[in-house]
Amino acid sequence: MEGASGEGEDRGGDEVPILVLMEENMRLALLTIAQSVPYLWPVILNSEWEFPSICIAGRDYELAYLAQRPTITLRLRDEAAWSAARPGLMEMRLGKRIFPTLNVCVEGLHAYELYTIFLDLMPLSQNVYKYQDGLWTPLQTTKLYPPTYRACHYSSQIFVHRGQIYLPRYHIVRHFTEADAAVRLRNASLCRNVLLAPLEYIGTYVIPGTAFVAVNNYYSRRISSLKIEARRSFAH
Repeated sequence: MEGASGEGEDRGGDEVPILVLMEENMRLALLTIAQSVPYLWPVILNSEWEFPSICIAGRDYELAYLAQRPTITLRLRDEAAWSAARPGLMEMRLGKRIFPTLNVCVEGLHAYELYTIFLDLMPLSQNVYKYQDGLWTPLQTTKLYPPTYRACHYSSQIFVHRGQIYLPRYHIVRHFTEADAAVRLRNASLCRNVLLAPLEYIGTYVIPGTAFVAVNNYYSRRISSLKIEARRSFAH
């Protein structure tokens, strides 16, 4: 580092690239996990079970067959705001933050364990939808999702196509201790990926009632009014 002469300053300067490398490794590990989960749109989406979470992949999904239910449950904090859109479909404007929010309460995690919960989007299909007579109907037009040519340069943003319907997915991983991660790396049958060794993939969860369509501008006046009212309540 230019201008650094003291030993302590040199060490401090080295901390930044090391931290960046650790964050990049974690990002790649989480991306690898998310991409390994196929897009499985739950058939229960159109049923009455809209807001309790559904586990669709991972260890918790496999355990659910034995226990008849997942060990972890996600409950949407803003359920009232999302449910107000029914029987219509929530709309989200491109380039804007998701609102109502996707904040959840998580039940079933072990105390004193470290977890990471991260989110991506799953398309209903490759079809583009059009708003007509109060309903979103599929067109013959299709768009590949996610596009293979597009790289995301902003870690806090997720790419979407206008007119496609998406369902947020919550992925949960547990962090191993350094000692446990080292054991996993030494045992090839446990883990062969250096990036994934510190993590245990617990499961992927969806809340069917949080499906939305990506738009440039709101099409439904009812949805627009609901969002205005929700923002006023949120501000208070």
